[in-house]
Amino acid sequence: MTTYGATSGGAPKRRRRWLRESATKKFAGTPPNVVTATPHGWEKRIDCASCPSPSKPGEFGKSGAFGPPASETMLESGQWVWNTGHFVTSVEFMTASFRSRAPELAAMVERIVSYRGTPQEQAKLDELYPQLPPNSFDDVILTQIPRDQACLLKADLGWVDPGNLNALKEALEGSPDETVTRGHVIELDTKDAFIYNGIDKPVVAMGVSNVIVVELQDVTLIIDKGSVRHLKTLLAELEKRGLRQLL
Repeated sequence: MTTYGATSGGAPKRRRRWLRESATKKFAGTPPNVVTATPHGWEKRIDCASCPSPSKPGEFGKSGAFGPPASETMLESGQWVWNTGHFVTSVEFMTASFRSRAPELAAMVERIVSYRGTPQEQAKLDELYPQLPPNSFDDVILTQIPRDQACLLKADLGWVDPGNLNALKEALEGSPDETVTRGHVIELDTKDAFIYNGIDKPVVAMGVSNVIVVELQDVTLIIDKGSVRHLKTLLAELEKRGLRQLL
């Protein structure tokens, strides 16, 4: 059976603790193939009278990604919840899921793993990993799990998903106009910026706003916050120019 956690909004540590405790209580004594998971995007609740005991909170419904104002309407309706991306599962269940739903991908991964601990490990990883199909875990596995194997654990814990640089800045900031810095950074008169320095040499900024700066040993990234959603285009260009080591 697959069960999953979802939320309409919270503190990451509190969310992780709740999910762990809920899964422990709900599924104590259940078979080892129980998993707590969600597909991507919004999830619509469906009454789950037939959902296997001991969990009867919900079942997989419609899934998808919607922007405002649709998202606001869906949240206010109380019928939709958001995928938190927190999964509680077993290696056996997920291995079986990959083998049955993505056999080519599973075979390639198992081939890579077969070289672990051998002199060829790194060479084979470098050779085979780029050949893996660029599929998402949500699409290949989670959205393919049958409804009778999926139930929902819901809680109002708050939510922020630092899945990109903008969201990371929002998770760390005290106010929207604040400049967030990490590492050796000196800034004056900046506004709504995120400056991360991962090396010893200082990064100095003055009078800039709405930008993200990431300084690493081998590359410096400077990007307008409004362009973060197009970062994949930049990464593709770097690969095109033979700079794959920077990705």
